[in-house]
Amino acid sequence: SSGVDYDATGSVEGILGWDQPSYRMDEYNNVLRVVTTRYTEKGEPTHYLSVLQKTPGRSELEVVAQLPNKINSEAIGKPKEEIYAVRFNGERAFVVTFERKDPLYVLDLADVQNPKIAGQLEIPGYSTYLRPMGNNYIFSLGNDTDSEGRQTGVKVSLFDIRDITKPALVSNHIFGDAGSWSEALYDPHALTFLQTSQDQFRVTVPMILYKNEVVKDVTEYRWLNSGLHLFEINDATKKASLNYVGNMITESRDQSEFPTWSGYDRSVLHDNAVYYLHNSKVHSSFWPTAKQ
Repeated sequence: SSGVDYDATGSVEGILGWDQPSYRMDEYNNVLRVVTTRYTEKGEPTHYLSVLQKTPGRSELEVVAQLPNKINSEAIGKPKEEIYAVRFNGERAFVVTFERKDPLYVLDLADVQNPKIAGQLEIPGYSTYLRPMGNNYIFSLGNDTDSEGRQTGVKVSLFDIRDITKPALVSNHIFGDAGSWSEALYDPHALTFLQTSQDQFRVTVPMILYKNEVVKDVTEYRWLNSGLHLFEINDATKKASLNYVGNMITESRDQSEFPTWSGYDRSVLHDNAVYYLHNSKVHSSFWPTAKQ
């Protein structure tokens, strides 16, 4: 038959949130996993992972497991931390929470009845987008932050998840100061990925970069340039590296005092060609050789 048929309904505590709620839900092996947030009257969040299965013979989805629980009572996120990114990948899930620092939580979902927090890594900054690079690594896009949790530059990172109990940072690259921006921080369509071999991925990220300068005790946020930034993830099946290989700068302060904010930034990777749509113009280049 064609079309969509109603099968079952279930409910869980909390809400999905306003930002990219589809990433908070995932179906795997006829099991629905959902990450939600419930707020107190004071606005303080509590985060939950709920696992649902269809009740045999009934049109109901039953919550068969949840985190935290009596056995695995560790909270997802520290007090007052909001969820900034979620990504499911088979028997694992990855959750980033943030208030002043960026904990990356790895959830082990292999046992449907007994999900648990397998490991976590805490570093400065936060991620708004996560993407598995094969089974061993996670690509991350977000912002760096200062010691007070204030956003600074755009941060591109790679995490090693070969041992899910000990997630580790492979490396990161930080661009610009406070005020720097990427459309891809909140719209994944602005990111482009191309797998060129079993061991290599290419990634492009548009960015608008600012530099902070103190003039007479006043911080000025000066726009530097806008363009597309190019990365390679190499040796993805072994000991991977994240390499910054170059950029396509399309606007700079040499040409104008302010950046252009018209249209969407999008890119296409085809073989060794790079096409970048910015300000209603298409720019093209060849993919550069990685810098070692």
